[in-house]
Amino acid sequence: MKTLAPNGLAMQQITVEVATRPGLASLTIVGLAGKSLVESKERIRLALRSIGVTLPATCIVVNLAPAEITKDGTHYDLPIALALLACTKYINPLPKDLLVFGELGLNGQIRRVKQAVSFAIYAKQNHLRTIFPKAVQNEVALVKNLRCYFARNLRQLVAQLQSDIRFKTSHKAVIEELKDAAGSRAVTDGRKDENAVLLDNILGQSLAKRAALIAVSGNHNLLLTGPPGVGKSLLALAIKNLMPEIDEKGQLEATSIYSSKGLLNSDQPVIRQAPFRNPHHTSSQVAMIGGGNPILPGEISLAHKGLLFLDELPLFPRPVLESLREPLQNNHITVARAKQVVTYPADFLLVGAFNPCPCGYLGSQKECSCSVAQINSYHSKLSGPMLDRFQIFVRLTSIDQLSCQKNKGEEHERARKLVENARANQYARCAKLNNLLTQDELNLIIEQNSLREPLELSMKKLQLSLRSVYSAVRVAQTIANLEQSSKITPAHIAEAISYLPPMRIG
Repeated sequence: MKTLAPNGLAMQQITVEVATRPGLASLTIVGLAGKSLVESKERIRLALRSIGVTLPATCIVVNLAPAEITKDGTHYDLPIALALLACTKYINPLPKDLLVFGELGLNGQIRRVKQAVSFAIYAKQNHLRTIFPKAVQNEVALVKNLRCYFARNLRQLVAQLQSDIRFKTSHKAVIEELKDAAGSRAVTDGRKDENAVLLDNILGQSLAKRAALIAVSGNHNLLLTGPPGVGKSLLALAIKNLMPEIDEKGQLEATSIYSSKGLLNSDQPVIRQAPFRNPHHTSSQVAMIGGGNPILPGEISLAHKGLLFLDELPLFPRPVLESLREPLQNNHITVARAKQVVTYPADFLLVGAFNPCPCGYLGSQKECSCSVAQINSYHSKLSGPMLDRFQIFVRLTSIDQLSCQKNKGEEHERARKLVENARANQYARCAKLNNLLTQDELNLIIEQNSLREPLELSMKKLQLSLRSVYSAVRVAQTIANLEQSSKITPAHIAEAISYLPPMRIG
């Protein structure tokens, strides 16, 4: 009997071996079994008794091989139970190419397990058949052409194994069928929600809306500043509703991450829309980048293929902010501990927002009550290297006029179509968004558009780092894509450079 031991999103195949020997009646699980596995013995005993099976009054040993890998989790319940049934000749020996997962209830019910999508991906890659709980069918259906069987309870499964179990193949038709029941509930689609925040809800702020449009189109990190109440948080929510549905590969990755943390359920079985994460500024470094024992994904991985919004950015502990620098550069995070090393994907759009000073009114119509020392201390939380990770920086100004939008949704719908077209152009040109362009690809763009001289002049006059220059080229390429232009013009470069954050805020 085989199952899998997860290490992050990676998998290690585990063989469940059962043997009996003379001695007092007992059930022992060996092979570095965690606490949940120790507790599983009573769940398994009672689940078997619910179908009329009593374990023999002898010493039974269950070994989980290889023994040097720590095993923990409730998904081992079902493979151990089936291995016990096979050992006692209650069912025939199971095929060697079969993986089994499932938590058992005391009445024999087979309950959902974490990381079902990751298990399914491994089975597909290694051409293995699988048995899953019925409760994870919606998740597993994302993995096409997987031969699997979904069991509701132990009695039903044993009856199938005693006759001839039929493994069904997942395919696109299954996915389309499941969308009707679960797709709309997977993650709220802001464009269909009447209460969703749209660009039309934000009064004025045309520059900020333009910056948001560019940021979403090319997945460029965006930094917003301005007095309280000018629309920074509202703009972040509108950006969330501008982001298109993620592709099939992204859905698999995002769903696997949420499943590994146990955040999926019948109301949210699949992550189809871009995730939106908005952690509080008191969040720890482990909560942000991942960690714990076992190592679980943090906010940056939960925002994979979506949006991470950090409001009140300078109030986050500086180590937390500095820990974001490498993931923003590499689009993944590797968390290393003494006994475990795990890599999680972390390709997200970062939107940060903060007030210009602790009281919030520096440079606005209201009088600022902060001292110079307080302002400098507040701004010093954002280091130069961290600011360099933002490609677009915008100051929002106070609004002194009220206006009513007669045709709510028109502006947002126009922006959404521009985003879709711009992204389509990027995928057609290089099969990825502009924020992922490599240095070699950027150098080629610079040469093809004769941008070397104006960029070098900007570097000298504005004291730009090389990272800032490449960021400007990425943003300029996105602006060109929005305008359906085949070439980057000096105007595109000038606009992109105007969005670059200053070397220090203040």
